Amino acid sequence: MNSQTKSQFIAVASITSELSAVMVVAKEISLAAANAKAIAFRAGDKAKGFQPITDFINELAKETIELVTNINVYALLLYRLTVNEYRRTAAYNR
Repeated sequence: MNSQTKSQFIAVASITSELSAVMVVAKEISLAAANAKAIAFRAGDKAKGFQPITDFINELAKETIELVTNINVYALLLYRLTVNEYRRTAAYNR
């Protein structure tokens, strides 16, 4: 395995790891926003102005989850391309 292929494998692993961490945080934020919205709803008119904030935070978390999912698709594609390149190189060298 050449150094470029190793670098590509490392890059894909790093991207996947970071995306996983971002996904966990986004899901926690989404849950926290849903909880805050429920609390604001129970508080009634006193917390009515808080609902747009919780809606915004929840929407931001959902968009983040969607973007991370899309990026993950490309990371998987990059991984597959790297594996195929490695296999072709190994076959050629034999």
